[in-house]
Amino acid sequence: AGGAGAEVLAALTSGKLGSLHEILTFSGPCWGATYTFSLDETALAALGAAVRAGGRFPPFLSGLGFNVIRESEDRPPINFDSFFTDIAESEEGLPACVGVLLLRGGRFGDAALASLGASRGPKLSHLRVLALSECAMDDVLLKKVAEALSAQRCGNLEQLNLEKNRISVEGVSTFFSTLNPGSVPSLRKITLGQQEGSEGKDSEKQFLASVHELQAAAPSQLDSQGARGQGLTQLGDELETRRLRLLASLCLVLG
Repeated sequence: AGGAGAEVLAALTSGKLGSLHEILTFSGPCWGATYTFSLDETALAALGAAVRAGGRFPPFLSGLGFNVIRESEDRPPINFDSFFTDIAESEEGLPACVGVLLLRGGRFGDAALASLGASRGPKLSHLRVLALSECAMDDVLLKKVAEALSAQRCGNLEQLNLEKNRISVEGVSTFFSTLNPGSVPSLRKITLGQQEGSEGKDSEKQFLASVHELQAAAPSQLDSQGARGQGLTQLGDELETRRLRLLASLCLVLG
């Protein structure tokens, strides 16, 4: 069904499938989505335009996923900036039927992420799985991702895939210190493995060990906060406590 993604998208946004509850395909569930379809660059632009225009997606459909792929390795990476901007400038954001969004092997800049961060949300409230892997994302862009997720109050987001980027341990630390845990209350799993710059057995092991240390330190930091006094009242203390609890509870996939 992946090759039919553009055609499926055209049908879903036609406004003629208002009673649609499910789609029968030959492919099984993928990344938690009941139905996953592949989109190329042209189809992604069409999805963004439909979101911006408030396209009439089937109101009873759920469990839909889109996997964005480039047509061949010979073509340049897909630019996701326009898609992010379309979501930011839309009235309602991604439709409720879209629960999985796999954006892999593309590129995006801080301005597009900043537009999501500045947009009045929530625009990603129904998203459960988001992949931003193999996107050449560095620490600066990762912080912008944290700001965008915090602003959009992604209450249903459970999994975030950030593998195969250019993220350092310092970037991971900044990500957690920037992220508002109250905006991602359902987040349970983040994938961070195979970062550029940590290639080679020793470098990869050092990256993994450092991230493990970062997470392992969270409980003791929580204990330290508790020792300073019960019933913390300052907003900064409360927010830091929630961040530490999130970090301590997450499943960090580093392999």
